[in-house]
Parts: sequence; C-alpha cells; structure tokens
Amino acid sequence: MNIWKTVACGAVVLAGTVGVFAQPEAPLTGTNAACATGPNLSDTLNFSPDDSGFTKIFDGKSLKGWWESCQSGHSSGDRTLGGIWLVDSVNGLLFSTQKVAGNAGSIIMTNKSYGNYELIFDLWPSFGNDGGVFNRTTANGTCYQTTVDYIQGSSVGGVYFENGYTGGSRNVDPFVFGANKSTITIGTNSNATNRWDTVTKKFGNPTAYGCPTTGCGPGSWTAVWDTGGWNQMRVKFFGTGASATNKVHNYAWIRRFGAAQWVPTVMDSVQYNTPASYLGIQIHGGSGSWSNSNGHWYRNIKIRPLTDQGVPIIQTTSIKSGARMSHGIHVVFGMLTGSLNTDYQIVVSDLSGRVLEKFSGRAGSFRHPLNSRGILLLQIKTAKDTEHLRVARLFE
Repeated sequence: MNIWKTVACGAVVLAGTVGVFAQPEAPLTGTNAACATGPNLSDTLNFSPDDSGFTKIFDGKSLKGWWESCQSGHSSGDRTLGGIWLVDSVNGLLFSTQKVAGNAGSIIMTNKSYGNYELIFDLWPSFGNDGGVFNRTTANGTCYQTTVDYIQGSSVGGVYFENGYTGGSRNVDPFVFGANKSTITIGTNSNATNRWDTVTKKFGNPTAYGCPTTGCGPGSWTAVWDTGGWNQMRVKFFGTGASATNKVHNYAWIRRFGAAQWVPTVMDSVQYNTPASYLGIQIHGGSGSWSNSNGHWYRNIKIRPLTDQGVPIIQTTSIKSGARMSHGIHVVFGMLTGSLNTDYQIVVSDLSGRVLEKFSGRAGSFRHPLNSRGILLLQIKTAKDTEHLRVARLFE
C-alpha cells in the first residue's frame, strides 16, 4: 500500500516502493500545497560536482531547490494549486501530471538562476502528454523551451518560443510523432537545416547509433529511443544573444538509457539578449495536450556550468588558442593566491554567471582577499588568453 503526504512546492512524496523495470504507476489523487509566488533562495541544494563538473539539482527525496509557479497560462485552470508533482523518495523519481485531465498544469522552477549550462536527465514520459524544459524562464513561463512533447504532431527534443519569447514565434520539430509513440515522420515545420536527418548527419555519426549514413529517419526511431523504458535527454543552453556572432544556442540530444552514443535532435540558435534566470520543467495545461494516462517521470537531473561559448567550466579549461598561463591558483584562508606570468584581470562570478567581484594586476605572484563564498567561477583574462577556473570557498 502506498502512502502519500504533501510537501512544499505542490509536491507529494511517495513512501511506498515503485518498480523501475516497468513504468512506475502513480495514483492521480492527493492534494497539492499552494503554488509559490517566487523562489526560496535559502532552500537550495549544495553544489557538489562530480569529476565531469555535473551536480544534481534534484535530490530524489524532495523538491528542495525548486518552487512551483502558477503564473503562466498552463496554470490558468487553477492558479492556486496548479499541476501535480509527486516525488518517489524510495527510487529517486519525480512524477508530473495535470490535476484533472484538460485542466491545470504548471511549471516547477529552480530557486537558483542559470545562464549557460549543460543539463542531463533521465525521462520516461507517457505518450499523449506534453512537457518541456524551460530554459532561462521567467516566473510567467516566457522562455526558449526544449520540448518534451510526447504527443501526436509534435516531438521530443525540438524547440519552441514559449509565451512570446523574443516577441515572436518559433516552433521547430526535428520530427513529429504519428498516432503512437513508435511512429514518426521527419518534421514538417522544420527548415532543411533543422530536420532530424540533416541534424544527425551534420552533427553526429549516424551509423554509430543505428541510423543510415544519410541521417536518422522514420525507420531509425525505435533504434535510438526506448518506447518502453527509460531514456535520457541532454540540453546545452548558452550564449548572450547580444550579437549576430554570439547568439543564444539551444542544442539537444537523446539516447536510450545506457547507450553510449548521444543522438542529436536540434541545433537551434537565435539572436536575443536574455539574462540568466530559472530552469523549469513543465506540465502543459489545457485540453488536448495531456492525456492523464500516467504522466511524465524524471530522475537523475544534473547540471554543469558552461561559458557563454558553451565550454564546460571544469578545472582550468582553456577557451581560446594561445600560450597557456603558468599558475597555481587556490584559496587559502579566504585569500585567492597564485602566480601569473603576464598582466591580468580576474572576474569572480557565481554559478549563474553573476559577477561578484573583479580585480587586476601585474605579472607575478598575487594575494587577493575574496569577499564571496561558495563555488566560485574565475575568468582569468590576459592579452594572450582567457581561461576559466572553478574554486571553492566553503568553510573559512
């Protein structure tokens, strides 16, 4: 027997056991807590990156680090309670569904803001349900979405301008589903550049994951996507969008869980200057977009910061060609110390890219008192090169 209890952010925690080899089943009952009016910045998870620089932003036990926004049109059916978000704390799963078929959806958003990042998560959606990843979303759901539209006529791994993002419209489906989850056709609303066959041929290695050399097509779908199990999605979102040469990029890949190869779905870019903001996961509201047959399941949601050029910020990652700088920068008792062989400027930012402090100096050894705490991103600029370094100031 499963026991449910309500928690903050409109979530319900499941205390019973759910099998992970068949799609988990969740009762569509229970009462939600009221939607939040904004983020709770004190309710966040510690940044704890693995060796690749990824850190979990869903702990598998609660919605700590997230808040539910009911300010978008997806919540118009119920601005107070929104959709249903369930956490299976035994198996580390997140479940989402409309509260009543054709009624309210909602968006859960991170308390932290993110600008440039790479996101990876496992998903097991139910066909007939429309979700999405809301990149740099506002509280009312304006964003450059990566789609999880597991419905007829749309796609997983496309892009969509949500709620008037950039003041225009954009809906790119690299392929579209037919009447069931096993049947697709190549996207009819995609230009030649964004078609799935074109994208997989240009940005991937089609034969490595079971597609023809001409790119993935309708016959390739069930080779790269498990219609009866867990899959994974990868999103890279980066760029300032401030100029024609530095656009905002929304790239996506999918693969069967456990597969070695990531399969690209879309490589889309727009010129629009949008600041760092929340990261969201959507339950689409309204009728026709959610079947209410089970729902969407997620797990292992993790993120790592990127530069605005899309380069992972892992220990001393060079992002420009040129001579490497000789230094051993570290934090000792609140002091940033090191040695550089040329004049420099160091910019200190948090994980969202917000500048906290900056200083400059001449070539040689330096000691600079850090006023900021936590996991800090250093941008080290010289006339020859620019590098990024991640340092921690946690305990002093």
